[in-house]
Amino acid sequence: MTFSLYFYALKIGKLAIVVPISQANVLVTIGLAVIFLQDVIYPLKVFGIVAIVVGVIFLGFNLKSIDNTLSLYKGVFPALISSIGLGLFAFFLSISSRINGWYYTSLGVRIIIPSTVLVILCVQKRNIIKIFTHVPWKWVIPAGFFDVLGFSLLNFALARYEVSYVAAILTAAPVVSTSLAMIFLKEKLQLYQWIGFLLVLGGIVSLNV
Repeated sequence: MTFSLYFYALKIGKLAIVVPISQANVLVTIGLAVIFLQDVIYPLKVFGIVAIVVGVIFLGFNLKSIDNTLSLYKGVFPALISSIGLGLFAFFLSISSRINGWYYTSLGVRIIIPSTVLVILCVQKRNIIKIFTHVPWKWVIPAGFFDVLGFSLLNFALARYEVSYVAAILTAAPVVSTSLAMIFLKEKLQLYQWIGFLLVLGGIVSLNV
């Protein structure tokens, strides 16, 4: 459900907006880490959290709409909802990585679970060939490679370092995504969205000092 909402947000919204918005998941992960794992929140971390929240608001709201009403950009709402799921996902991954090890967590989530789904489909006599007929493999294969690589490194980090710090570092992803969106997809941000983007980055730095 979480990833379906995220992919839907990417479909209808701008990559340069949706990806930074989805990084609000760090707030969920940090909150759970503080409550259940006793991670410590310092004043500078509080500033970082506030900066990210304000930055997400600047990125997500259309402050220059024609009728002067405050509205969300396309894809922002499903991205925000998915960010809650992503935050919970990262938290439970950290628990699994610490108990079972990063290697087995990565293996289970990225290989065993998808394989199990395929087996279930086969048992139910679904037409597997039809399901994959329209998959854009030239994009899916490299995306899958970087997904497995990044996911394995994430679990390796979660197993060895504070969850709140690892979650904060992950929010650097918008820098890469926004840059690629502007270079290859010709997407543009308004001035206030740039301010929001910089606030998110400033929050990331504050959370890692």
